[in-house]
Amino acid sequence: LNTKMTVWRVAPQVSKDHPCPYPIELVAPIIASSCPPDGIVFDPFMGSGTTGLAAERIGRRWVGTEKNAKYIPPAIARVMAEHDQGKLF
Repeated sequence: LNTKMTVWRVAPQVSKDHPCPYPIELVAPIIASSCPPDGIVFDPFMGSGTTGLAAERIGRRWVGTEKNAKYIPPAIARVMAEHDQGKLF
């Protein structure tokens, strides 16, 4: 059974920093299957930083841009907290 071709059951997210965040569990498998380990993920609509966070977690480099400046500081803080924590396992 190819689980990528079935319905994915992912709980919605709620955020005080962004009106429509999406779960890391939604984007991480897409990044893992479409970006090689030495590739770079580009997120042209960075928002709350979920794509960057997912890329960090699976060891991909990434670049993000965001048109709305109010979303940039929380996104950077979110990704930096993940990056500073490091990998536990």
